[in-house]
Amino acid sequence: MSPKDPNAPGGKVCKVELAAGLQPEAIAGGVSHAKANEREDSLERMGEAVASIPARLFQTWKSKLDIPEQLFSWSASFRLKNPQFCHELWDDVDNRRFICREFPWFLETYDGYPAEIYRADAVRYFYLYVFGGIYADMDTECLKPLDQVLTMADVVLCRMGPDPSFSHSIPNAIMASKPRQEFWLLMMALLCHFAHSGGRPERQTGSILLKTAVDLYLVNDPQLASSMIETIKNRLRDDQQPCLRRSAISLLNSRAWYPIDWSDPIHLLLRRQISKGRTLDEKSKAVLFGDAWMVTYWAHTWEQIESLSTSSGESLPAKHGERNRYD
Repeated sequence: MSPKDPNAPGGKVCKVELAAGLQPEAIAGGVSHAKANEREDSLERMGEAVASIPARLFQTWKSKLDIPEQLFSWSASFRLKNPQFCHELWDDVDNRRFICREFPWFLETYDGYPAEIYRADAVRYFYLYVFGGIYADMDTECLKPLDQVLTMADVVLCRMGPDPSFSHSIPNAIMASKPRQEFWLLMMALLCHFAHSGGRPERQTGSILLKTAVDLYLVNDPQLASSMIETIKNRLRDDQQPCLRRSAISLLNSRAWYPIDWSDPIHLLLRRQISKGRTLDEKSKAVLFGDAWMVTYWAHTWEQIESLSTSSGESLPAKHGERNRYD
């Protein structure tokens, strides 16, 4: 297979055909969570016998030279707890250069997103596909060494909160993966399909879309997932092709990575205090977060940066039927 020419007909626009009007919630609907848990346990066992996730951490921020003090401190916690890891911090220019070089067929879609948060969401899936490692949002603090995470499965994600049916229950704030996992090709296909659907980033590129991909890959419709993966494989160079086996996915309990649940009104009180500059000492972290490896503080810096506006100057639409997470 030769590289796809981005100038060839259809080469610039990333397009995946699904049923007309299909929405992320429609794809993810009707999941049997008992069946999902059984499948997760099986996939976790499969992952134990294969090579480990690379010891590298990927983060992205709009600038490498202008990082808020609180975010800088949280980012530094990964280096302190994991000195053997390769730590990569990319800015917006790095992100676009990477997409342009490795996935030129996605560049028009990437450039067409209405705000930077959509691009910051999207690039992390492509990075994990190429390099593997651990991705963490900049408002995430590392609480202990992450070596154990590296041997859990091919792809490691984590639930947030007690309700697995909640559309945001699998955040994309922290993710870990071996390189060349076909699961990320499904994410790429969904990014393409919903690129022009409108709506907030959680729906087009973020947590709702990630949960949709997990449900589709593990439970709902493996044939549909496989056909979508094939459409992306056909766009990849020979040296970009995925591993031959299915991706073994581990879904961790919420306490492992997300001891703070942004949808919990009680946790909102702590988030507000931290957003105002409160610093937690080690004893407080031990009490609040228990055995968690990491904690995301849900600072939602992207909303401050984007000022809730799109490139057209209109407000990003509120999520329908859900409590406000941005109080």
